[in-house]
Amino acid sequence: AGEDDVVRGVRVGPDGSIYIAGSGDNTSGQKDYFLGKLDSNGSIVGTFAGGSGIRTGNSILGHAGNDTVRGLVFDSGNNRLYMYGSARSGGLNHGFIAAFTSQGDSIAGFTNTASGIPGVAQLSGESTSVGSSVNDLVVDTNGRLVGAGYGDSNAGDRFSQVWRVNSAGSLDSAFSNTGRMDVETGPDNPWEAGGTIAISTHGYLFLGATGDPDSTLTNPAVVFRIK
Repeated sequence: AGEDDVVRGVRVGPDGSIYIAGSGDNTSGQKDYFLGKLDSNGSIVGTFAGGSGIRTGNSILGHAGNDTVRGLVFDSGNNRLYMYGSARSGGLNHGFIAAFTSQGDSIAGFTNTASGIPGVAQLSGESTSVGSSVNDLVVDTNGRLVGAGYGDSNAGDRFSQVWRVNSAGSLDSAFSNTGRMDVETGPDNPWEAGGTIAISTHGYLFLGATGDPDSTLTNPAVVFRIK
């Protein structure tokens, strides 16, 4: 994709194909995202992404800037790829999930109001006027996406964040009333962030994060169980 490329996600499809996603610095000093498909021998599949083999760009939320990919999920139940991370929009970094077919085509029906861009859902903090990032993503048994990361508050604090998104890209209001949950270790926590998430067979969410229980900016590792 560019200079200093880093692969952040590798997934294997049911046919043995290897999907990769990541970011790389371009010649303007910004980060481009890339999404590609390899065969089982490691060669680029030339028919992927409309015949280019690699899909790339740096304006996934509609503004040229830093598209930082954090990972990739292959949803075998729906034969979809979900790439996630943070991207520049309106002068801020916002969390995103981008949906693609297994052939690398953007899924236009996947979007939400915050994004307004076909194929991409923007996941925000307390409002769209503050920053956020999706740092991990899983698919539940109903095909919904559960993302973990951070979301800033309007007051300038940063909280661990969990979002639940339906297969069309909109927030699932059945989850925490809004589709978005702030997770914190104490009553006054200025700097926390979710790093990874898992779903148990009983439906519990387990969020791995960094916390700030006493507002001293010394951040212990924490794990939350969420029902």
